Amino acid sequence: MEHPLLIPKRYLLPLAVFGLVVVLLGAYMRIAHWVFGNLTGSIVIDLGIVFSAISWVIVITDIFRNRSKYSVFWIAGMIFFGSITTIFYLIKRNEKTD
Repeated sequence: MEHPLLIPKRYLLPLAVFGLVVVLLGAYMRIAHWVFGNLTGSIVIDLGIVFSAISWVIVITDIFRNRSKYSVFWIAGMIFFGSITTIFYLIKRNEKTD
């Protein structure tokens, strides 16, 4: 039996993509030394990490709830590649591979 996601995929996937884009934007802001008032690259990166962490925790929970033979690989991918693996997992989630 497959358990549903804690947040529907139609909300979680854009949240994960938004978090990744905001982190990349913040990194570029730090490299280019852009500052918009009180908005610095560090603050933008922190905001992006919060969005990414929310999606990351929900996906980790989903991987543990829906045991499959590839769970170890999804967890390892999330440890090494973070948000990219989270996005890929959400895209591939409903496809039957077992």
